[in-house]
Amino acid sequence: MIKEDFCKYIKEEFFINKDNKYYILEKDNLWVSAMRISKIQDFYWIEALETHPMYRNKGYAKELLIGSINYLKQKGNFIIRDEVYKENIASLNTHLKCGFIIEYENSKDYCSNTFNNKYYGLKYEYKKH
Repeated sequence: MIKEDFCKYIKEEFFINKDNKYYILEKDNLWVSAMRISKIQDFYWIEALETHPMYRNKGYAKELLIGSINYLKQKGNFIIRDEVYKENIASLNTHLKCGFIIEYENSKDYCSNTFNNKYYGLKYEYKKH
């Protein structure tokens, strides 16, 4: 039932916006890491960056982030934002290694314009020279 609900969300809500993307990294024909990027206002928002537990700590999330950043660079200037749980040091370090900066000590919810002190608000910005 959860899988059906998720598939319905992806088909009927997520992909309604043509700028939304679902990036998947496969190794040996298995999905090892995936993330959704939604277009919000004038930036992209990472909804979920996840790596299968058996494949964590192998650099796959970094590989996926770098690959998606390189893809977006082909289209011109952009900003990506994400939030990372402050106690998730592995995810924070992955983002920082990929060029993200901590934009907010407390992440920002762009829908309600509120802040959450349990998460960092991260930002990656690319400007073509």
